[in-house]
Amino acid sequence: MLEIIKEIPGPYFLLVYSIFAALVIFIAKKYAENDSTKDIEMPEPSKVSPVDIALLNKGIKGALIVTIFNLWRNKKIEIKKTSDNVILRQLTSDSTGLNPLESLILKNTSQIKKILKNITFYQIKN
Repeated sequence: MLEIIKEIPGPYFLLVYSIFAALVIFIAKKYAENDSTKDIEMPEPSKVSPVDIALLNKGIKGALIVTIFNLWRNKKIEIKKTSDNVILRQLTSDSTGLNPLESLILKNTSQIKKILKNITFYQIKN
């Protein structure tokens, strides 16, 4: 097969190549027109939370990392890193306006430390 392509003279190769490219573009356009997903609506950005995106992207660990970061950003917890541990300290017990995962983590801050031992700071950065 490749030998046949190698033996085509230059001008004829360009002609064959341009016909082949036009055919591929034509087939791609026909395929794109018949796409079955074009009628599916895109979700509104306000309906998808950062925790949902983290859960889809990195799984449970990602959702935990984003939730802990949100609690820290809202000044509900304090995060400190010692030489080999991550220390979470609850600053407030007010869980109004939090999603269920955030309120669960806020209530069980001492037990979350055990889970965080398996999550390194490298994973938090990425």
